[in-house]
Amino acid sequence: METSAGVYNWTEFDRHGNAAILNKKKFSFGVMQSQLGSGPNVGGGALSYPAYLHSQMQSEAANSQDWLFSSSWIPNFNSPNYLAAWERLLRAIADHMNTTRYNGVLYSDAISYIDIRGYGDF
Repeated sequence: METSAGVYNWTEFDRHGNAAILNKKKFSFGVMQSQLGSGPNVGGGALSYPAYLHSQMQSEAANSQDWLFSSSWIPNFNSPNYLAAWERLLRAIADHMNTTRYNGVLYSDAISYIDIRGYGDF
């Protein structure tokens, strides 16, 4: 959902939020930072997180770089750039939920629970 650094496409999120509010239901969602094997092929492996973040991690010291494993890129969860992007995403989601309304209802009032999966693809 991050189209470029700090810019997010809320279309899919809003679709689910709007449907829940329209049907007077709650919705729940998970925030998963990557899904192995999905995404465009970059440098010999599938990249399931933003390309700008991959480039940032590759420019860091060797112990902070992402790495290729079984034809998929794995983010380095200790990378300063990864951690900054993860925090930006979580803040953006919170801001969006607390400021966006559909039919007069805040998205934050239509949330049942949030599963935050900042490590791995499970």
